[in-house]
Amino acid sequence: MKIEKVVINNICGIKHIKIQFNKRLNLICGANGVGKTTILKSIAYELFNGKNDFLKKCYGSEEGNVSIWVEGIEKPFKYTIKHFINELDESKSEITKDSRNLLYFLPLRTVEYNKINISPSESTTCDNRIYYARPLAFGNVEEIKDWFIKKFLFSKIDSALNEFEKNNFQLSKDIFKLLDNNLNIKTVNTDFEIILENNNTEIYFDMLSGGYKSCIITLLNMIKEIEYRYPYINVVDFNGVIMIDEIDMHLHPQWQTKFIKVLANVFPQAQIIATTHSPSVLQNAKGNEIIPLYKDENGNICVKQLNLSEYGLQGWTFEEILQDIMGMSSATSDLYSEIMNNFDKAINDENQEEILKNYVILKKILHPQNPMRQLLEIQVSEWKDYNDKN
Repeated sequence: MKIEKVVINNICGIKHIKIQFNKRLNLICGANGVGKTTILKSIAYELFNGKNDFLKKCYGSEEGNVSIWVEGIEKPFKYTIKHFINELDESKSEITKDSRNLLYFLPLRTVEYNKINISPSESTTCDNRIYYARPLAFGNVEEIKDWFIKKFLFSKIDSALNEFEKNNFQLSKDIFKLLDNNLNIKTVNTDFEIILENNNTEIYFDMLSGGYKSCIITLLNMIKEIEYRYPYINVVDFNGVIMIDEIDMHLHPQWQTKFIKVLANVFPQAQIIATTHSPSVLQNAKGNEIIPLYKDENGNICVKQLNLSEYGLQGWTFEEILQDIMGMSSATSDLYSEIMNNFDKAINDENQEEILKNYVILKKILHPQNPMRQLLEIQVSEWKDYNDKN
């Protein structure tokens, strides 16, 4: 399953928007309040059953509606919201058959230590598997570690795992090394703790940095969920949709970029639709992978036409991305903007005292290697010379 297009009318803050998706990576970006989460939830609601308190019709409209075009299906999925709070839709009392093709991760990243009990959990023994029609949390560490540890222990027993389980477990071990080439899985000890090896030094999994654990837990959770839903495929062959709200949350910019690359590598057939606020993520994306949203002068949410080349934003600075893509009026501090404005005004007024006073402050504020220092030096040189002569 791949989502080709979604049209949203009068849902939450979106009056009308049409978004085209490509088959691989799609990064929805823009300032807060432009409907990034609304788009993900609008897609998820069609595939999940039950009540949704988030999706509401726009104020003043009779109803809101969503249409979703899926690859290989001629007619779009459609639904209507007629009330401010959307009640249980009786027509969706059954989980749609496409629900298991969609993994939708909420922006929850708490990764806390959990002691693992070797007794099987309910979710791993349940045959009904209705859980696939619900949003997922990144931080359900106990369930994820439980799954990984059991796979590790059973992998030591001949014929305990089938071919697909073996391949998927190998993939789950590989992600440690994909994120850090020096990190390997060594063993699981008698306390059911995951022991890693980093440059010949043994460490507990739970001793890793919060950002690294967040990446690992997220990827393991995806592998686990796909295996539960499709027991007889290799996870790398999953060709459904992975939706992630705020994919960069709590990650260092270096980890944000690496996580995106590993995600695409681990799930080469999946369509990924994610929201982001990160210039680092956007700077490393291709032109057709970026979906920038903005509000026009009338408050309508629109897709900004950037006309990017295949190189995307790879030559843009963070400041340019923050202003032109993320909608920030300025990428500098209020103090810097104030001092710079004072300096420019003093230049226009030919006020030597104010020029030199603000120049001294700007030299203290600017990065030592900022080329603006040289430009300022040129601008004030005649005033410094004038001061020396007089």
